Amino acid sequence: MVKILQVGHELFMKRAMELALLGGKDVKSNPLVGCVITNKGRIIGEGYHKRFGEAHAEVNAINVAIQNGEIIDSDCIFYVTLEPCGHQGKTPPCADLIATYRPEKVFFGAYDIHPVTKGKGLEKLASSGISYEHLPVSNIDKLIKPFLINHFQERPYVIAKWAQTLDGIIGNTQERLFITDESTNRLVHKWRTEVDAILVGGNTLEYDDPQLNVRLVPGSSPLRIILSSRSKTFFAGKKINSLSGETLYLSPNDFKNSSGQFDWNLLLRFMYKELNICKLLVEGGSITLQSLLDSGNWDEVRKIVNTNKSLSGDILAPQLKFGSTKSINLSKNDKLYRFINPSV
Repeated sequence: MVKILQVGHELFMKRAMELALLGGKDVKSNPLVGCVITNKGRIIGEGYHKRFGEAHAEVNAINVAIQNGEIIDSDCIFYVTLEPCGHQGKTPPCADLIATYRPEKVFFGAYDIHPVTKGKGLEKLASSGISYEHLPVSNIDKLIKPFLINHFQERPYVIAKWAQTLDGIIGNTQERLFITDESTNRLVHKWRTEVDAILVGGNTLEYDDPQLNVRLVPGSSPLRIILSSRSKTFFAGKKINSLSGETLYLSPNDFKNSSGQFDWNLLLRFMYKELNICKLLVEGGSITLQSLLDSGNWDEVRKIVNTNKSLSGDILAPQLKFGSTKSINLSKNDKLYRFINPSV
């Protein structure tokens, strides 16, 4: 159905952002990109980059418009979350394709700062006489941050997540604690569908015996990674060893630096370069999470606090020393605190 919206440019760009997020983990190390094409305030085509190596957002939006019988001409405006590409990679340059339609204008949300690609698409648009304008909207940079982390730091985009009681308890060595509400549990499972791998330490596997898969929402389960100096045979009776999907056991002893200390940089580089892991969710436990936080090799923290439940436990939540934060209510009892690492 054709959508009719008489609104400002910002809302069209925000719609392009919504589309971009649909790409999820399937874009791998490519940026999330969305595109909206309008004709006199009417959306005639929408698209996003769906999968690594496949058509870009602009191409998909153009194809949708054509399939709907729409005409793309000088009355049209393109809204793209990232400046259109101008180089030949796995797909042809989008800037060249856009220029063939002679649109009125191209709005883009973020600059491409990769040295191989930055500015080339804009140069092509300008040489073709196509007007363009930078139109940044709130949070648009989060679409390309994983891409920048992957390419410039050669590691996955790392999300640390844990749930705790109001007084800072996350677990018990004697029994598994169930801290969050059911609706929050479903949200966590959705987060799992958005990453390539999920990592926990050996203590979490021993005490909680988690499944580390996706059960409560539609979607594929990520690769399960256990970081422990104990061998796989030690955990032979755990649930994850009888589930479908792959579980990988890695020892911190294999990722030591020249000083003989475990080094997150080495582990994360191995994950990215050898395992093609572009997004990683670290769910526990306290020792593993604290080690990650102290190393600074994290990009986002999602701390869930149950404000009403009082539980007896002996495992304390990790402590985060820095990071900008926003909080939202997830349910009657659960509150999410989201921290962004300002140094990366």
